[in-house]
Amino acid sequence: TVVDTVAPVIAAAANVTAEATAAIGAPVTFAAPLWTDTVSGAGSATCAPASGSTFSIATTTVTCTATDGAGNLAAPATFTVTVRDTTAPVLTVPTSITGVQATGSTGAPVSYSATASDLVDSSPTVGCSPLSGSTFALGTTMVSCTATDDFANTSAATFTVTVVDTVAPVIAAAANVTA
Repeated sequence: TVVDTVAPVIAAAANVTAEATAAIGAPVTFAAPLWTDTVSGAGSATCAPASGSTFSIATTTVTCTATDGAGNLAAPATFTVTVRDTTAPVLTVPTSITGVQATGSTGAPVSYSATASDLVDSSPTVGCSPLSGSTFALGTTMVSCTATDDFANTSAATFTVTVVDTVAPVIAAAANVTA
């Protein structure tokens, strides 16, 4: 009677790095592990988590095993799947704001909206300088905005605000004086 007692050998796969596609991470596929068996050659290999699973934003160890046709189990082989977020948020700022009429000698208050969206972070932090609602001086002022997500990815954009004074001064006539 010939009995197969030799376990198959499984080769560790290369580590995998993937970009997050959502807050929960990303689905990641990888090639089936390579394994050999000196006796039967029949059998199967499995990995946990399986290829195509959604991996969280972190480094996850994948453990693969192989079983030959005689039921001999290979020593496990491992590799890592790293899902990361390196994509900056998409920042939306106004086009240049022009023709704002001055309301006084210091200029005019101007309000605007700057927003950001991100695949992973549902509410990236948006900041602008000068702030919306600030009084902008006569002339053109550049506004600088940034958006930052939870993984410190940052995008930046600028636009200008132009305050003008097109109202002619009003001159009051003096009363007639008789001497």
